[in-house]
Amino acid sequence: MNLKNSRLLVVAAHPDDDILGCGGTLSLAKSLKSKIKILYLSEGVSARFGIGNEESKESLRARKIRKQECINSLKVLGVKNYVFEERYSTKFDTYPLYDLIQSIEREIKLFKPTIIFTHNPSEVNIDHRLTY
Repeated sequence: MNLKNSRLLVVAAHPDDDILGCGGTLSLAKSLKSKIKILYLSEGVSARFGIGNEESKESLRARKIRKQECINSLKVLGVKNYVFEERYSTKFDTYPLYDLIQSIEREIKLFKPTIIFTHNPSEVNIDHRLTY
């Protein structure tokens, strides 16, 4: 895999999956003049607040904090191209699969990546498996 001057698209289920999964590679790719775009398919924290509490004040506050922390980490990496989608965390199996596919295909069409990073198919987390 040649990272030099490549176009990397990271398809992450949640904000933080990109950094935890391939942050070092993204840092190296950035130093090699690669263009990077990250697609976050969900907000990443609503599951912590229980079924039916996804829109509670606490959940909404946690989502806002998670998003800002993610943006801060992207600034450290020098990544300016990203998309946040707002699906609920650990509920990807409740959305039509076509919904996820459309989001990913849209970013592929717009960004035209040469390399795509995403989750491993043997993940335990349902969102990670369906993102793969």
